[in-house]
Amino acid sequence: ALLMAFGCLMAPVWAFANGSGVLWKMLTAPGLMMVFALTILATGSRAGLLVGVLAVVIGFVLTWRRIRHVLHRAPGWVFPTLIAGVIAAMAIVVLLSVAADRAVSIDRVMAMDAGQDMRHRGLPTVIEMIRSYFPVGSGLGGFDPLFRMHEPFALLKPTYFNHAHNDFLEIVLDTGLVGLLLLITAIIWWGWASVRVWRDQGDRVVLLARLGSAMILLVLLASLFDYPARTPTMMALLVVAAVWLAKGANRAAEVETADDLGFTARRHTSIAVDAR
Repeated sequence: ALLMAFGCLMAPVWAFANGSGVLWKMLTAPGLMMVFALTILATGSRAGLLVGVLAVVIGFVLTWRRIRHVLHRAPGWVFPTLIAGVIAAMAIVVLLSVAADRAVSIDRVMAMDAGQDMRHRGLPTVIEMIRSYFPVGSGLGGFDPLFRMHEPFALLKPTYFNHAHNDFLEIVLDTGLVGLLLLITAIIWWGWASVRVWRDQGDRVVLLARLGSAMILLVLLASLFDYPARTPTMMALLVVAAVWLAKGANRAAEVETADDLGFTARRHTSIAVDAR
């Protein structure tokens, strides 16, 4: 589901990455987003619904300036009508999926009982385990047997609890204080770099950097309920997203430095002229 949410982010960026947009890409992107949305519904992932909706919204935010640029010669009503049409089409497709009993994610949300959800029931045990092993940590890769050592009788069942389903907590459990500090450092870097690229007015590099920032945001949100970053595909995509974000942040920093130097030079010149 998170992979399909990435698709909802990437489709509009792919269509408008070169600025003006290509007609066949502009027509294909909304169709791709609908396919990705339907796939998210079919996965049965409840967290996927959250990141999927957020991805669609951010995808439009990433490219709305470029869409407006493409439609700058069209009447003013064309742009909001186009956006409303795309949203309406996606809503109709989702409703058809629900009517056809293919929206498993929505079905699971409607049938959800927080008291019976293992994520909720196992959380107190996970927190108690963190307290027991902090600050050293329990070691990487041992959550399954470790949880069975601490599992209360009330949680016993035929299936097993393979991960904490909150990767932030599991990282702290596995790696202790060192992992917590690394995690905080990574999130601070993501926040700092994201602020830089979202403030910058730039070209394709900035657009890809914003895309990378949004992809990491979706992973962080999904990690509150699952453990997506522990899978090889997500690891690889996280690296790509981080490279895009770092490149855009460095570009924004260089532009800010050049602007500061230019301002300083103009100020010194003005002072010299006044002195004369």
